[in-house]
Amino acid sequence: MKTFLLTATAATLIATSGFAGDNRYDQLADRIEVVNIEDQRLTDGNVTNGVLTLYTEDMDGDSRRPVVIDLSSLAGADGINGTNGSDGVDGYIPDVTELQASINELQDGQVTALEASSAAAAIAGISLNHNYGSVGIGGAFGHGPNAMAIRAGVPVGERLFISSSVAKSGSTILGTASITYSF
Repeated sequence: MKTFLLTATAATLIATSGFAGDNRYDQLADRIEVVNIEDQRLTDGNVTNGVLTLYTEDMDGDSRRPVVIDLSSLAGADGINGTNGSDGVDGYIPDVTELQASINELQDGQVTALEASSAAAAIAGISLNHNYGSVGIGGAFGHGPNAMAIRAGVPVGERLFISSSVAKSGSTILGTASITYSF
């Protein structure tokens, strides 16, 4: 017990003498107060007649400060009166039908890609016997375009097998041909 008290007393003396010698404790307290005074945050703002006013407030809510920014010089006064605003230069605004046409092209491309994927899946599902001439029928069904496929193959000699397939999904037709050599 005596050892513990002696150690605690020595630690306390060292700690207080470290701060007391060069006044670090007072400096730290002063710095904390400066941060407390300057802890501003943006709380709200508005725009009136080309002037942006932002309001900052101390974290404890006691000092509200306005920050005023004049935006009138950004009004585009160097251009002519245009159809897209007063004192502004005419800009390009695409017609809604042009935008819709672009969207339709993207959607058509997506449908074609989905149809091709579905057709390829239908073909991939057909397994042929390489020892005999064979025909297979396959399909791909699910969320999206459905597909039907037919695949046929014939052996040529003991090691060669030739096959071909065709699949249709929506307006997309996909065909394949393959030659397999076994060694």
